[in-house]
Amino acid sequence: MLTKRLVGALALALGTFSFADGSMAATVNTTSNVVFIVDESGSMGGEQDFLANTVIDQLDQGLSDAGVTSRSYGVVGYGGPNSGTPRLVQSGGGLENAATTKTNLQSLVTSGGFEDGFAAIDFALNNLNFTAGAAINFILVTDEDRDVTSGLGLTVQSIQNSLTSANILLNAVVSNSFSSDNSLSALGIDSDGTAYVADGSGGFTEDTGGTAGGGFGTTTADYVDLAIATGGAAWDLNQLRAGGNPATSFANAFIDIKVQEIISQPPSGPNPIPLPAGMPLLLAGLGVFGFMRRRASAA
Repeated sequence: MLTKRLVGALALALGTFSFADGSMAATVNTTSNVVFIVDESGSMGGEQDFLANTVIDQLDQGLSDAGVTSRSYGVVGYGGPNSGTPRLVQSGGGLENAATTKTNLQSLVTSGGFEDGFAAIDFALNNLNFTAGAAINFILVTDEDRDVTSGLGLTVQSIQNSLTSANILLNAVVSNSFSSDNSLSALGIDSDGTAYVADGSGGFTEDTGGTAGGGFGTTTADYVDLAIATGGAAWDLNQLRAGGNPATSFANAFIDIKVQEIISQPPSGPNPIPLPAGMPLLLAGLGVFGFMRRRASAA
């Protein structure tokens, strides 16, 4: 199976396409909708600053550099005012540009105490106006597990079904540890089992066998497993909170992987674009090359 990074690289080199094999489905997207779903409880000030002052600018630039010409964003806050009820931190349900979204992210508050991330995801699904055919990516950011406050009967399976039916990838930035099969502490992991590991100088490397370790309360079951099941990724918020080189590595890995993920994920529309002639043969050759490279590395 091709990794997201290889698919993204092919996407940039070869233009818009998609695979017929569902397990490898990937479409190069020129339109993206990214929604930040952010915990507004009292301990989240640092993460909110990170989103407003680092992520939105670098993500928008990275997507632009990758050829995504239409980029729109939404912000949903939850766990804050009005007993934790999710709210739009923007003007209505329309998605907005990066500059306005930066202001919206700066408008998040830290005054809540009960956080139902499932209710926030459900709220985003039902209150935002997505662009037809866009790659839609949800980024949930919280340091808590789920407090069931909505009374909506939401479950992991119901939320997963809602996300996957719309081809929406969920990313969870949460209080949860991760590691690789070489017992390296990881910044995060993706659905391919890739672990992203800080290199000690602000960059990152990749390792195999990425797995989730312990999390705060039921965080692993609530959010990590859900994100991986949608084809997204999960990230250790505590690596960001460590500051210094670990935080820089976190930012670099997070932005890099989000860009690759967004440009290669299936769009929300029903009509993927056919694979160009000759592409299966090229991909087969690249797959053999990748296998030989892994074997050589292991020798």
